[in-house]
Amino acid sequence: MFTCPHCDQPGIRPWAKFWGGPADPAVCQHCEKASCTSSSIETASTILYVIAGFWAFILFILNIAEFRRGEPVSGPSPGALFISLLLFYVAIETAKVYWAPMTALSDTEVARKKSIANKVTVAVILFFVIVWFLDL
Repeated sequence: MFTCPHCDQPGIRPWAKFWGGPADPAVCQHCEKASCTSSSIETASTILYVIAGFWAFILFILNIAEFRRGEPVSGPSPGALFISLLLFYVAIETAKVYWAPMTALSDTEVARKKSIANKVTVAVILFFVIVWFLDL
């Protein structure tokens, strides 16, 4: 159990901290208030994911280019790239659980962050729907 930043009691389960984010925060069992890892840590981990994903994408494109030229593929297979990215994600999230401090959130902050997350989700869905219709 992790210490709640509101009541200083060990009331946040590791699984809740692992899955809890700014839009869906972890809730303390004692005071029932919301908290999550800081936005700067979430941003830094997202930047790491983007860099790792971009690097894996470049390696995948290079493998495709070698395969198209008829050369033997010398890089990692797509399955190995996917498993590496998955393990990287689990390692970063586990590090955040055990080493990143929790930040207290007020009810208005939780509502605002959920609103922003909902708007981003709708925008991403609309983007993919528009791209799908333009492809037809």
